[in-house]
Amino acid sequence: MSSFLILRLVGPMQGWSGHSYEGLRPLVEYPTRSGVLGLLAACLGIERNDVQGLSALSRSLRYAVRCDARAYPPRALVDYHTVQNARESYQGLKSHDTIQTWRGYQCDAAFTVALWLQTDPHWSLEQIAQATRMPRYTPFLGRRSCPITRPLFDRLIEADNALMALEQVEPMPCSDEAQESRTALPVSTVYSEEEFEVLPSRVRRQYSKEVRDEPFGLQARQFARRWVHVYTSNGGADVSQ
Repeated sequence: MSSFLILRLVGPMQGWSGHSYEGLRPLVEYPTRSGVLGLLAACLGIERNDVQGLSALSRSLRYAVRCDARAYPPRALVDYHTVQNARESYQGLKSHDTIQTWRGYQCDAAFTVALWLQTDPHWSLEQIAQATRMPRYTPFLGRRSCPITRPLFDRLIEADNALMALEQVEPMPCSDEAQESRTALPVSTVYSEEEFEVLPSRVRRQYSKEVRDEPFGLQARQFARRWVHVYTSNGGADVSQ
């Protein structure tokens, strides 16, 4: 059995971005590793320019995230606006001072995150849990315009693996009206950076894919590739384990 820290990411809008090209910041359907690490860094009080602190946090943790099924699926939107003082590497910046940007957001989504420690971590799960209860800096859901609407911390639990841990946690509830409108058990999707051989009875492995959201390097916005393993889960929590 291992220890897992369970967090809830809930808000009216969330903005977890994939490959960013300054002007175009497309939406990713689940919180990225770099996004979750940034949220935790804010809670712990790690400065954005503290490369050693951010690297230590990245080496300390692994994570899996469940996109909690909703009776009414989350909606995606794109926000258009203009920005000044963009990075000099942005194409065409030398010819003008203001650029156009398109940023993706997800409305009314809910995510449940399971965090666990790697070998020789810099922080304990209890320290990280306390930081999510009393954050040093204000956490937000991917972008500063996306506030949280409930406490991040949910619980610390014991389980054989992250999938088993998530199966012990009910998805975020819908409204009563939405609950009554459902005609079938909801299906939630789990994205994990660890592949599991032992699966809960209601979980099925779907596929694996390669993504680039592993922070590294001495400069901002440098990311390595990693594998993500995708599972689906039917129904609510299984607390019989």
